[in-house]
Amino acid sequence: MDFGLIYKRVINLIINPKSEWENIKLENISKKDAVKKYAIPLILLLTISTFLGNLFYTSRLTIHPLYPLISAAAMFIIVYAGTYLSAILINELTSSFNSKKNLNATFTLVIHSLTAFFIFTSLAYVLPEPFYEVRYFGIYSLYLFWLGSSSLLDTPVDNKVGFTFVSTLIILGIYAVLSMVFSRIIGGIFGLGLIEK
Repeated sequence: MDFGLIYKRVINLIINPKSEWENIKLENISKKDAVKKYAIPLILLLTISTFLGNLFYTSRLTIHPLYPLISAAAMFIIVYAGTYLSAILINELTSSFNSKKNLNATFTLVIHSLTAFFIFTSLAYVLPEPFYEVRYFGIYSLYLFWLGSSSLLDTPVDNKVGFTFVSTLIILGIYAVLSMVFSRIIGGIFGLGLIEK
């Protein structure tokens, strides 16, 4: 796991995404490498931030002692499974938007476009309450997806907005369903809410 490379990629995707998408395209990253070498480290960052945020900022008087650990584990499962399932479903829709159907490229697109979401949500969990709104900068992931769809899937300009919109609905929908399921299961067992700061 090359943390230096991950750091450089994160910075470049945030600051100079157009050029970085071209670099990613040239690398021809496999689905396995996209998940193992990029997604998992960032999901672990979000998981650790969730744990620390709930440990430091959740009231000890109103929450179960295991809440920080449980919410962190749930966050990892929800985001990992959600990202994985989203990439598979989005790949099945690519031809509907005149885009190239390629599972490796779609996984690379989905995972790397979520960079802003991973980073800014992680920051939001470890910052004090007044700064929690920093998570909204994660919306930048929409632009990353929109930009990357041309580089990796040859999405025509006329189809980029629709493809980005539908893909966003898929990702949000899957995350929402998984969050609801875990919230009900764990809430029923421990009587606590899930992944709330």
